Amino acid sequence: MRGALVMKNIKIDIKNMLKTFLAISSLVAVLASNADDTEVFYSVNVSKPNLLFVLDNSGSMNWDVNGKESGEAGYTGTSRLEILQNAVQTVLQEAPDNVNIGLMRFAGHIRNHIKRPNKDGWWYENWSANDNERTYYVDGVSFPLTDINALAREVIPTQSDVYNLPNYPGPNETVRDYIADVVNSWTAYGGTPLVDALYEAALYYRGEQMRYGYDAPNGTIGIGAHPSTYSGSGSVITHDMWRTQRNYANAPHYISPINNSCQANYIVLMSDGRPTYYYSLNIDNQNVSYGNSRGPFAQFLQGNGGSGDLAAAVPNCEDAPSGFTAGKCGPELTRYLADHDNSNEFDDLQTIKTYTVGFGANLSQAAQNYLKSLETIDDDPDTGKIEDGYFSATDPEALSAAFREILNEVVMPKGTLASPGYSVNVKSGLEHEKSIYIPVFDRKNTSRWSGNLKKFQLVTVGNRRLIYGKNNLEAMDELGGFTNDAWDLWSDSDAADGKDILKGGVADKLTNPDARKLYSNITSSN
Repeated sequence: MRGALVMKNIKIDIKNMLKTFLAISSLVAVLASNADDTEVFYSVNVSKPNLLFVLDNSGSMNWDVNGKESGEAGYTGTSRLEILQNAVQTVLQEAPDNVNIGLMRFAGHIRNHIKRPNKDGWWYENWSANDNERTYYVDGVSFPLTDINALAREVIPTQSDVYNLPNYPGPNETVRDYIADVVNSWTAYGGTPLVDALYEAALYYRGEQMRYGYDAPNGTIGIGAHPSTYSGSGSVITHDMWRTQRNYANAPHYISPINNSCQANYIVLMSDGRPTYYYSLNIDNQNVSYGNSRGPFAQFLQGNGGSGDLAAAVPNCEDAPSGFTAGKCGPELTRYLADHDNSNEFDDLQTIKTYTVGFGANLSQAAQNYLKSLETIDDDPDTGKIEDGYFSATDPEALSAAFREILNEVVMPKGTLASPGYSVNVKSGLEHEKSIYIPVFDRKNTSRWSGNLKKFQLVTVGNRRLIYGKNNLEAMDELGGFTNDAWDLWSDSDAADGKDILKGGVADKLTNPDARKLYSNITSSN
């Protein structure tokens, strides 16, 4: 379910709600009756979705949108990083109020000594004066998922809590303003380790032990996770940690931002290039071009039970998706997050969906195909769009539009917009029958919304009235959303339709448009 729906229990006089609605009213026989106070429900969007921006801070962000470097003929004078900074500031100022936002970046810093990963210690450090022996990698979470209108000082209460962030926020500075300040402080350099950036973001959402975030929270040496994002073993990561050999088995756990069973969770990954991972020394033991080595997740962590639940759970990976060895395990990782439970705190599936944005006029088709393989937003049956979560941004306006559309999509969840209707016993006129009709819509940021009408049964359990499906299981949860077991009485599906708005219901009873016949009288002159 995109977004979250919550039910309000309200008392309604049945005779005041018996009415027809939407052009399909003939399907629901509703007659007046004597007043019968009954608890019914309607849905409103009150649970704020989580939207974590994972943004590219690699060296190519110094180029202009056409791929020209400063000083090169045709350079526009504005770098991609500057365009990103302007887009973030503009879009966050316009963003809806009902969303939590957080921030993370990748390739924002460099190690000028060898940092070689291994599965036991994650990094094996071997000091060297050779500046060519280096690698670029991922930062920890810079700013936790927080109400966009909250004061930034709720996260950074004192000057000593700034750590790797650019400044202490003003007394009235909101999260939407402060995150823009953070992005404005960035300097571009490094490679594009997309897979490991997604992995660190996933660890944060899942509340697992951090990996890249277990580093010094210092903008010069390294970018560890901000202390507001984690808790657990050990104290706050200190600025001298980069000098020590550390055991990642003792790394702190991220604090999962998932705090509601119906909360929607998203990653927005923006990149201006193909996936890359740089090792001066060929620790991959493969004959690969410089920059195209597999990253640490694909080399050592994926499938390794000692590296955490997520690493152990991701299935075998395609070796070079879209032709990129450095992109190995990316599509499998995002698909796992979208299809499996990511929290042990709640009963229902807590999924994490991924949007991707490809930025730059010269972004290759192969790089675009790779970014498309990472998105996991549901396909749109109305438009036939099969890459609903990928946005191509070839200019500044398109980048802002992509962020704006994503924000609007995640805060407009699928759900009901009208009160349910009851069928009334026409013989006695005193009580309603055991059926309830629920209109549902798929809210979109367009003029066309798909809808359906679903029929369920009302069941009395003790002193409660519950909504059950044809499988005699509860169809609605306590927050007003459909459960995964929801299976309406009109459905022709072989199994429960769950939270899918367009499956089952009246939609299953309508004639296929391709098989419909239109009749007209062509013989009469009137």
